[in-house]
Amino acid sequence: MENKTLPKPTLADYAKRDAYNEAYEKWSSDEYLEFMNSIDWSAEIFTVDDKHGLKTALGEVILPPIFEDIHVFTFIDYNKGKLVTAAVNGKYGVVKADGVGTWIIEPNFDYIGIPNSLTHVYINNKWGVIKLPSGEYLIPPECDSVSRNNGFLFVNDVAIYEKDGKTGVITSDGHFSAPEFDEVEWWDDGAVKVKLNNEWGYIDENDQFTTHEDEAYYSCNSCPD
Repeated sequence: MENKTLPKPTLADYAKRDAYNEAYEKWSSDEYLEFMNSIDWSAEIFTVDDKHGLKTALGEVILPPIFEDIHVFTFIDYNKGKLVTAAVNGKYGVVKADGVGTWIIEPNFDYIGIPNSLTHVYINNKWGVIKLPSGEYLIPPECDSVSRNNGFLFVNDVAIYEKDGKTGVITSDGHFSAPEFDEVEWWDDGAVKVKLNNEWGYIDENDQFTTHEDEAYYSCNSCPD
């Protein structure tokens, strides 16, 4: 089957999208999805002298071509002010797509995940989790691994990290348990399950193991208050 090239959006398309978003409940989801899927909203990475920059779907340059690498996703709309993972001199940081490329997180890392309020970093052969845009560590880079889901830290608002053979749980609002569990399981909805000393249970509000589901504090798509 021949691949169909989708058109780029116009200003009118953005206005229509805004109208959908402002009154989404008034529109059928099928109609909204049909409209969104009929247009290529993705930003464009462009190259000048082997360096990369970034343009919006409308063609506005939001990152100049000065980077060795830029991480963006196909069909994702990147507008001015968006945070983007980029690399110079073989190291990754986070820049603001402000037309200049202002560093929010200096390029000192071997890897950084997709910027969100929290993301994962890799340095000196260890993983950690940082807060954005402050750059403060939620979890220092002392971990053997963290969740890495196509560049994103979280799935259903939950992530895990491993240290010294044990696993801890992180929620997208910044709560995290100690790495003390043998296994962790979670789904699209419901409480996060953990295994400790061959027994399955949950994590309560004091980050303690419990076998009572009604005491579970960590859950998917509904982070603790």
